[in-house]
Amino acid sequence: MSELDRLDKLHRFHEALKRGKLGRVESFELWLRNRGFNPEKVNSKYIHRFFLNNPLKIVNYDEQLEKIGGFVGLNLSDGKKYHIPLIGIKGSGKSLLLNAVRYMLESLDEELNVKASDASLFAETLDDDEFLFYEFLDTLDSGVNVVIVDSCERDQRIVESLREINRRAGDSVYLTAWTPEKWRYFVEGVEDLLPVSTEIFLEPFEIQHTRELVDTLMEFLRRDGALEVDAASLHEFSLGIPGIVVDLFIQSLKEAFLKGKDAVDREAVEGAAQKMGIIKIMDKLNSLSDIQLTILNSILLSWDERGVRPMMLVEELNKDKATISYHLHTLLSEGILEVERSGRSAFYRIRRFAIPFVQLKLMEMVEYG
Repeated sequence: MSELDRLDKLHRFHEALKRGKLGRVESFELWLRNRGFNPEKVNSKYIHRFFLNNPLKIVNYDEQLEKIGGFVGLNLSDGKKYHIPLIGIKGSGKSLLLNAVRYMLESLDEELNVKASDASLFAETLDDDEFLFYEFLDTLDSGVNVVIVDSCERDQRIVESLREINRRAGDSVYLTAWTPEKWRYFVEGVEDLLPVSTEIFLEPFEIQHTRELVDTLMEFLRRDGALEVDAASLHEFSLGIPGIVVDLFIQSLKEAFLKGKDAVDREAVEGAAQKMGIIKIMDKLNSLSDIQLTILNSILLSWDERGVRPMMLVEELNKDKATISYHLHTLLSEGILEVERSGRSAFYRIRRFAIPFVQLKLMEMVEYG
């Protein structure tokens, strides 16, 4: 390299440094602002809060809302008890639907007594060491019309919890929310005390509803400007799972920025899906053996958020350690599992974005197997 070339490189680096100090380098935040987005809103938690605060903006739940409304009306007419479990994979929108139900009921001219809680909080305590569950119980009596219990799959004592809730609230309408594997696990015990009136399964979106969701996101996240979004590719790689659509949309914006694009095209969406580990994920799941799918189901049923240790699977599935180790490493190499090591222990869990796809596959096995 000549002295002239060396000086030129140094000069260009120094000039780039000056531009950075003046804020003239296009970061992802600046890229978003230049395309009319509010960067503070472009995250999944903010978007979730938006739908909680704007329940009429949720997409494709009209039929479910009407079914629930019908049973509430029936209860007001005959005074009988009704139980409607909402069953859906992670990211299917169970919490948003329950929130919309509560909003609808509290908007009626007819005063209804609606009580709602989240079962994932039942074991938490207040300042006086009283469990939140007992605080919720204290709000219940025979005058309650509708009881809403979200995240039932997060409470290890959910059958006992529902028994106490039922004892307090009596002949109300009970709306409970479950993931499919935990509903299958608990259904027998729940049926003994709260017979099911009807089940509501939250299915993935059809492509028109994915488009509607993307349009809602663009309306909420952007102030002005134009940006083309390939909603068909978002639907293809997400399979229409609402939560995955949102996460994939956000990651696709980042990919469009990194690739220097002015649109969220198929290349950006595919790159985002690759980083999320969901490219051809259903093909991977369809190729798994029965024992591997059983392992995945066991992991979903585990109460340990770190995952499961191999020896737990050895004992639960009555398989030798070498067999379990082989299948765990296969699932790990396929990008379905991840591992966390703590001392001499290894905990295997399903990767975050893979969870709803695994749940879909296991539901398919139950339905057609």
